[in-house]
Amino acid sequence: MIGASSPLLSPATQSLSSSSSASPVWMFLQSFRALHPTPFRGAQITSTFFTFSPRFSFETLKFSPPWRSDSNLSSLSCSSFPNHRSLSSDPDRSNFPEVPGIGVDMAAPAVARPVGFNLDPVAREVQSLMVPAVNTSGQDVYSHVRRSGRLVVIGHRGSGKNNALSIGDTPGTRLSIRENTIKSFNLAASNGADYVEFDVQVTKDNHPIIFHDDLMLSSENEFFRIRDLTVEEFLAFGPQKEQEKVGKSLVRKGADGAVKAWTATIEDSLCTLREAFEKVPPSLGFNIEMKFHDTEEMTETELRRSITAVLADIAKYANGRNIFFSTFHPDAAIILRQEQSTFPVFFLTCGGNKIFGDERRNSVEAAIRLCEENGLQGVVTEVLPVLKKPELAMRVKEAGLSLLTYGDHNNLAEALAQQYISGVDGIIVDCVREMVTASRTVHALLNFVQPDWTQLTQQQQQQAPLGQTY
Repeated sequence: MIGASSPLLSPATQSLSSSSSASPVWMFLQSFRALHPTPFRGAQITSTFFTFSPRFSFETLKFSPPWRSDSNLSSLSCSSFPNHRSLSSDPDRSNFPEVPGIGVDMAAPAVARPVGFNLDPVAREVQSLMVPAVNTSGQDVYSHVRRSGRLVVIGHRGSGKNNALSIGDTPGTRLSIRENTIKSFNLAASNGADYVEFDVQVTKDNHPIIFHDDLMLSSENEFFRIRDLTVEEFLAFGPQKEQEKVGKSLVRKGADGAVKAWTATIEDSLCTLREAFEKVPPSLGFNIEMKFHDTEEMTETELRRSITAVLADIAKYANGRNIFFSTFHPDAAIILRQEQSTFPVFFLTCGGNKIFGDERRNSVEAAIRLCEENGLQGVVTEVLPVLKKPELAMRVKEAGLSLLTYGDHNNLAEALAQQYISGVDGIIVDCVREMVTASRTVHALLNFVQPDWTQLTQQQQQQAPLGQTY
């Protein structure tokens, strides 16, 4: 146990009656108990809490009576970052339940680590705790989500998108790795992601490539559509595999609309879908988002051309990897379902945060209808609608669908915790390492903070007052 032999640490033991707010884990359990009181009748938990620094602490929870006898566990240890990225200053916080942050990181308790830094691989002892990926035929949607009961963590464009700060991050503190590249995917795998999400488009010569933006910008006035480039022309942009070669410049529009150089702390070359299959560990699942120009009308012929090319690469190179599709394009989602039944198809929606001419894209409810009418297996929505109205998650689950979310708030541990309670199956995140650890810890807390009712007498269950001991 950390702290047991260190004279530098001063443990503090808490009980429910204590007013200490030092431990976010402790606070979270109190909040959860307020929402779900029954499992806490007669429960006693002793927390030994060590403070390493203002940023890092370590906590051990001991349970009494015996907890979860099937697992023979009577204690749980975890580490926490107090005040690690908070919703308190977020203008969208209205209607959020008061769930404290559990910005946890069991892998690297280095107090000097900048907020949000997640590029170093997970420590070996933590890797041993990972749930191994299980190759499936893809027939069972639920084999792709909630393995072991915890939230599935999906790396956004690999290890996170570029040129964006997540809520709570300080400018200049988060290192970046070029999104949608082999290095980014492999880093996400090292940091414990279950899947990576990436954007697939198809070149003029029918090669599926991985790139997010609708247009490739080489300068403020020079841009190209992926479907107008050959694969060779596409790969000539950005960093090159051969060090002696210089690629065509890549620029990107920022949130302010200004065109800026597109660079990353760790660079890598652009890649094809085939390369991803061949160079990324097969244990890492792929969420393949079929990407189509957001403001241009796409013909059915063009949709089918792209989908056919992607399915051909999967047939040749997938080799049993866990895969599911997603797309914002309603007709593309329908075609994907028509053309194959092996891999689940999820429909992406902004959930009403942005309004489109196609009504099918404008709400979670519309997404559910599209899935029900066309045999799709799940919904991926921007997270804010689910955080503000948790009943939306129940509506998706009642329809027999899986539910995933995306968005900046998914880099907040308290948002992860609320979604776990609401029944969300998985989250797409930029802060892969932090949220993998948060997912494990939240699952462990909520999985083990339930007394073994077989060892409590009926009288004890009836007489145990709520809120007396903890």
